[in-house]
Amino acid sequence: MAGEVGAVGAVGAVGAVGAVGAVGAVGAVGAVGAVGAVGAGGYGSPNATGALVLHRDGIVGAWDPKAVSVPPLPAFDAADPARSEAWVRLIAIEMDLLAQLRFDVAKPTFAGGAVATRDAFQMAYLAPGADGRFDAVPIAAIARPKRETFAAQLDFVERYVDLRAERAGEILAQVSVPYPFWSSVVNFHPDRHPRTAELLDVSLRMARAIELRFKHALGCPRPAELSPQVQPMLLTPGHSTLPSGHSTEAHLIALLLERLIGPGSGWGPMLRDQLVRQAGRIAVNRTVAGLHYPLDSAAGCLLGTALGEFFLVRCGASAEVVQIAFDGEAYPDDEDFLPGRLRTAYDEDGLPDYATAVRTAAPEGIVSPLLAWLWERARAEFPQAASGRPA
Repeated sequence: MAGEVGAVGAVGAVGAVGAVGAVGAVGAVGAVGAVGAVGAGGYGSPNATGALVLHRDGIVGAWDPKAVSVPPLPAFDAADPARSEAWVRLIAIEMDLLAQLRFDVAKPTFAGGAVATRDAFQMAYLAPGADGRFDAVPIAAIARPKRETFAAQLDFVERYVDLRAERAGEILAQVSVPYPFWSSVVNFHPDRHPRTAELLDVSLRMARAIELRFKHALGCPRPAELSPQVQPMLLTPGHSTLPSGHSTEAHLIALLLERLIGPGSGWGPMLRDQLVRQAGRIAVNRTVAGLHYPLDSAAGCLLGTALGEFFLVRCGASAEVVQIAFDGEAYPDDEDFLPGRLRTAYDEDGLPDYATAVRTAAPEGIVSPLLAWLWERARAEFPQAASGRPA
């Protein structure tokens, strides 16, 4: 979801990677501060700094070395995460998530069908193995579509133009991270669910890094690069089109919220259906805006689902790695992306010929203690998840 506010005149205001830190809008990283950091009397202000210097001189008395007390030191990498600020945890977890990933071009050996014969760009997790070696565990792979597929898919972009006036407000509201839309389904509130906000934020930062790496490697043209008649309603982002970042991130969050809240909530399939339909609609809106082809949304749906499954494993919330491949060469020229259909096919083990998913046991040591800590605290913020009925 990268830097696309051109329609309201703020070209470039979101920055090179888009909505990094956009979660601050809902207070997820504690931007307001617990000690009144904003205002004339808060820490960091000239008034407070000068006053604290005089205040100490007035009360400290003679230095007493006997009063020094050093607290016990924790074991390495075992400090209580709650003692760190949210933004510190976020960066530490992001390091955990990205440090053992590898990207390369290779035939996805885990995949079946034609995609197993394609050169694809893939992401793998490097699991510590015997003798200090690392074993690559594939997570996701994307093979680039044929040139003529983009031209054929442009017909869908032209047809969706008719929805621009109707969906303009919705599309603008989804330029940055669409927290209000997710909140509307699960009743998410930043003050009541601060750890959930952290969890979603770090998952989005992971997704953003990975999707942009795929985009750069695949180098696929945007619709506006094919015809001057496309005329997008937003500034076309400064990176390639496949996979759709909005689709990737929306389907990632749909899966995480479903697994975080859904089990035992009493909402059952309804929660899953609402989140999946919403993710699909967010993706389709990017085609309406003239920024993506339907195949971008399909690739993003599959990548977001793969990343969601990977994230759950790192949280200790799943014992299976799901390896998902998208074969762009096999994607039908005349296939639209319909909200919910592809994700439902995944859930029912009925993916189309251009996609494959393989489940394998998670390697030992893949769980991140920091992420596991955050997942459990986020889950505890939704009492309906444990009570068996909506709160």
